Amino acid sequence: MPDPLFHLSTALLPGALFGPRHTGAFVLGTLLPDLGSRLPGLALERVVALGVPIPEFVFTPWSVLHVPLGAGLGAVVLAYVFHETERRAAATWLIAGVALHLGLDTLQFHHNGGYPLLYPCSMELYQIGIFGSEATVPWSAPVALVSVIAWAVRVRNLPKPADVPD
Repeated sequence: MPDPLFHLSTALLPGALFGPRHTGAFVLGTLLPDLGSRLPGLALERVVALGVPIPEFVFTPWSVLHVPLGAGLGAVVLAYVFHETERRAAATWLIAGVALHLGLDTLQFHHNGGYPLLYPCSMELYQIGIFGSEATVPWSAPVALVSVIAWAVRVRNLPKPADVPD
C-alpha cells in the first residue's frame, strides 16, 4: 500500500493548490481507510501482548473499513463530529479523501489479487497493477517536500491583515 506519508502528501498538495478550506477533512479521509482498518488490529495486538486474551474473531471485522462501502460509511459517521453547518461538506471531503486513498491503492499490483471494491455484493478482487505495493515509498519524501513547498507559497501569498489603528 502507499505509505501514510504518501497518502497524506497527495491530499495536502491539492489543498495547497485549490484552497485550504476543507483540506483537513480531505486529509483525514485519505488516512481513514488505513486508520480504521489497521489501527484497531495493532492496538488489539498490544493488548494481547500484555497478556489479555482476545478471541481471533475480534481482529477480523476491521478490514471492512478498507473497502469503499465501509470506508464511506465510516466517513459519514465521522462527519457527525463536525458542526452541523459543516457536516455535509465534511462528509463530501472525507469521502473524496477515501476515494483518493482507495484509488491510489487500486493502482498497485497485489500478490493477493487486489481489493474487494464491490464488497459486500461481490468478493471479486480488483487492481489496476501499475506499480508494486512498496513502489511509493521512495516517492514519499519528494511528494511531501513538494506539498510543503506548495503550502509555503500559499501561506506566503496570503493577504496581510489590515493594520489596526491604535
